[in-house]
Amino acid sequence: ITPGSSRNSSSGGYSSCSTPEEVDVVAFTPCPQPVVEDDQKRYFCQRCLNHAQEHPRKGHKPFCEHVINV
Repeated sequence: ITPGSSRNSSSGGYSSCSTPEEVDVVAFTPCPQPVVEDDQKRYFCQRCLNHAQEHPRKGHKPFCEHVINV
C-alpha cells in the first residue's frame, strides 16, 4: 500500500475514515498502582488473616493469639 491509498473492505483490509464519527474510541484506564510502595512483597500471618487481621509475619509467631485455635 502506498501512502495516501487505502484498502477496501472487499479485500479484507481496512477502509480510511473520512469523518470523526467513524472512529471508535477506547477509554484508557491507567495501570493500578502497587499496594506496597517500597517494591517489596509483604507477608502476613496466615492464622491472623483467617480472622480478618493483618499482622506482619516476621517476628509475630511467639505473639500470635490464634496459634491455639486449631
